[in-house]
This record gives sequence, structure tokens and C-alpha cells, in this order.
Amino acid sequence: TDTDMLALTGDIAQAGDCARFVESTLKRFGCIDALINNAGLGMDQLGAHFVRRWKFDEIPDEVWKRIVDTNINGTWLMALPVLFVGGALEGTL
Repeated sequence: TDTDMLALTGDIAQAGDCARFVESTLKRFGCIDALINNAGLGMDQLGAHFVRRWKFDEIPDEVWKRIVDTNINGTWLMALPVLFVGGALEGTL
């Protein structure tokens, strides 16, 4: 079978990138049937200077913020433009 896909790069923690993902998807396919938020970071995935295990009370603020921005805020930032496709709330969370 033929598979039609669209590969995009960006940062899910950035609202502009999330809006671009949705716009590009709509331009290519005409609609969005489902959104699967599957991005996530662990403390060992943040670049060479963060590759270590941290005790919870020793996690640096910048590490914590990056994880929360991706894992929590990124999910929200992706959901918003999908929910408001066409200018009205058209989906559910």
C-alpha cells in the first residue's frame, strides 16, 4: 500500500513551531483526524553537559524547565492549534 507522510522538524516547546506543524499538516492533508503527542525528554536526553542522573533535589533549574517545557507545555502547545482548526473548537482533550 502507498503511505503518505509528512516529516517536520522543530521544537514542540515553541508555540510557533507547533502552529507551523499544524499549518503544514493541513496544507498537505486537508484535515487532522487525530493528534498523538509523543515527544518527551528525560534528564539523560538534554545534551552532553546534562548526561547524568540527578538526585531529585539537585536538578538544575534549566534542566527541569527544559523537561517541563517539552513534556508538559509542548503537549498543550500542540493541542491548542489542533483544537481550533478553522477558528472554532472542533475537538476534545
